[in-house]
Amino acid sequence: TMIKACGVSGHNIEALLYLQEMQAGGIPLSVIPCSAAIEALGKSPDLWPLVMEVWDLMKNKGVIPDVVAYNSLIKAAGEAGKYEEAITFLSEMQSLGMYPTTTSYNSILDALGKSSTKWTETMIMWDALQRSRVNTDVISYSTMIKACGVSGHNIEALLYLQEMQA
Repeated sequence: TMIKACGVSGHNIEALLYLQEMQAGGIPLSVIPCSAAIEALGKSPDLWPLVMEVWDLMKNKGVIPDVVAYNSLIKAAGEAGKYEEAITFLSEMQSLGMYPTTTSYNSILDALGKSSTKWTETMIMWDALQRSRVNTDVISYSTMIKACGVSGHNIEALLYLQEMQA
């Protein structure tokens, strides 16, 4: 879609404008363009208020979010440094009967792992991922290795590398 193309090309605000144009043209909102707008806007941390505006618009218009929408929202929250919100959205997703994906967890791990003060929370999320039925991937391990480096846990980084290679 045009909205997705805006996000891919870095024209984040234009994604929102296309969504607004759809509405003005009488085209009913659906989860696909809303998710694409959230993903596009979420790439710029300073656009977090607009991400929430689209999320609220979705809910107010009766658009039911799916896993892709939640993953876009979780990633956007993480990019904006909204760790607690990202975790809350993961919980909300689960309470609605949706199963988080590897992307869901990786997005939160990435956000937490960028902060040297969030090591405990990062480990709690890693444990949650391990307890879930979601498979880890190379991104999961790379994210944890990076988090170890940021927070000075170099031995643990080597252990994650060994585990990934096993």
